[in-house]
Amino acid sequence: MSARRGAAWLTAAVEGGVTRLTRVAHRAPMRLLPMQPPSVAAAGAAACALGSYGGGLLGGDVVDLHVRAERGAALALTTQASTKIYKAKADGVPTQQRLTAEVAAGALLVVAPDPLVPFAQSAYAGLQRYALEPGASLVAVDWVGSGRVSNGERWAHGSYSSRTELSWATAGGSAAPPGGGGVAAGGDSAAATGGDGAAAGGGAAGASRPWLVEAVQVVGGRGSELAFDLGETVRLWLGLGLEVEP
Repeated sequence: MSARRGAAWLTAAVEGGVTRLTRVAHRAPMRLLPMQPPSVAAAGAAACALGSYGGGLLGGDVVDLHVRAERGAALALTTQASTKIYKAKADGVPTQQRLTAEVAAGALLVVAPDPLVPFAQSAYAGLQRYALEPGASLVAVDWVGSGRVSNGERWAHGSYSSRTELSWATAGGSAAPPGGGGVAAGGDSAAATGGDGAAAGGGAAGASRPWLVEAVQVVGGRGSELAFDLGETVRLWLGLGLEVEP
């Protein structure tokens, strides 16, 4: 089976004082599932779950998600369950998942997926890009599980990498660096979280450039290590101290 190329487009805007999803479109293997739980409705926000046909992504799949939160909108993007990354094909081409999100002035975007689960001998490369206008806010979580632990797979994937970029324009034409972030590793998961992306100031937005929030690489197998980049100059290596049972 040849690799699949999927895509999805999601836009949220304020209509009648509440946030509504004004564009929901997808192409397999991606799938968007609008939701409106009572708590979201009470807040005047909108929510949507990201899913996939077959419950996961095959080796070599490429999927692109485009998200836009218009001025004053509040949008939450979640997942149905953990995204499974299946074994890579013989050519070793990684599964790629890319998110491009724009958050307008006064809008809030929350990206809170379940952890990604890489199967044994899988290869994955993720990219998340967030662009914020002045006064926009972002909460984003990027995390990965160790695999199918119940099947004896613990950090048994071939390769995993994830890169998150954040940029926003400020009044006066300069680009502001992102807020604090952090990483937690150990046990059966590794996660990186970004801080609030609110940028204060009025007037016209100036030009912006990307600031690296975090880049994570996890090499599977014995002696696995996690490499973590924060900002543009700091690099941190964390030994996970993993042991592969015979």
